[in-house]
Amino acid sequence: MLMPSKGTSEWYERISKRVKSKSKNEGDIMRSLIELTTLLNADIHQAVHFYQKLYENIVGVEYVPLAYLHLEKLLAGDVITALKDEEFCKFKRFIPEMEQESLGITRYYEWFRFAVQKWLLTAQVKATARVTKAVEVDMVYSNISNAKYSSSAVDVCSLFHHMVDFWTNLEWPEACDAYSFTANLTQNICDNAVMYSELIHDKLYATGFYDEDRQFDLSDQLCITINNIEHVRVTLKPLAETMRFSILEEDLERVDPHKRASLEKVNLFSLTNKADIIMTNKIKKVLDHVADRMRPDIKKDVFHMNWAPDVVPADEAIVDLMEYLDKNLVTLNQNLVSANFNRILDSIWVEVLKEFQDVMITEDMVSERLSYSNE
Repeated sequence: MLMPSKGTSEWYERISKRVKSKSKNEGDIMRSLIELTTLLNADIHQAVHFYQKLYENIVGVEYVPLAYLHLEKLLAGDVITALKDEEFCKFKRFIPEMEQESLGITRYYEWFRFAVQKWLLTAQVKATARVTKAVEVDMVYSNISNAKYSSSAVDVCSLFHHMVDFWTNLEWPEACDAYSFTANLTQNICDNAVMYSELIHDKLYATGFYDEDRQFDLSDQLCITINNIEHVRVTLKPLAETMRFSILEEDLERVDPHKRASLEKVNLFSLTNKADIIMTNKIKKVLDHVADRMRPDIKKDVFHMNWAPDVVPADEAIVDLMEYLDKNLVTLNQNLVSANFNRILDSIWVEVLKEFQDVMITEDMVSERLSYSNE
């Protein structure tokens, strides 16, 4: 049982000596500190539920605030590092708010600010290198039938997930730092996602995809390229919820206006939205080119259908166009993820409508000329 003042000091010293590591190894020191704080957490938890009421009823003293303040000073002198101390810090709610501000250990996160800043810089450099490498060694999963994206997309998404998981597990408590660090990490992820879309698109460009004098085919690389971009783009969608954008903005509202002034210039949602737009436009650029390359065949079939003799039934006149569309749409549907298939379907439909519109305009012009010549 913890005793205020002298009793608390004696108890702390006894427990501290028992768990203190004789080794100077940082790992051993860390483990001993974690064990110490675990024991403190257990005893204070017991104090909150049992000893607090006992002391109040018998001697009229609030036990937990006295014990916590004393232990905080003792532990603050011993703790060098350990995020496990966060649980210990949560018990500060049992002491007056004015006294909470003077606690040294409850600002444990300040010890790690430099380390987190360094991690963010390192993560930025390494993430860029890994995304680049993922594209260089990219391969299609030959062991998976109908694979719709390749290894680079999987590697990049996995990289982003690890970065986000590491950050969210830290649960950084200070509002300004949390907002700033989250913005930094989000920008890093979005920049690398956009860079990935550009790198994977450049590989498609290098194959001559945009060469007008080259035979056009709905190749596997074409489909996998835009599927890869879409796969990575979708990975950005949960960032706002996973990294608690709304909560961070609400927390920032309660901070000193002078401290949050510069931070508010960066909107977390705009970072992901901007990346989303860029990547979507990259996909659209590829799909619009596909529709453009299909236009001559669509134009030919629409022309033949509209200028077929009147004796030819409509369902026969449209056969060539329907067969051409069916053949290509089946291929696209088999190789594209649903979002990309819907996009290309829209682009092709626009091309078909344009050709019908052009034919109708041409027919009107011919009719007008014939009417003038007959007058």
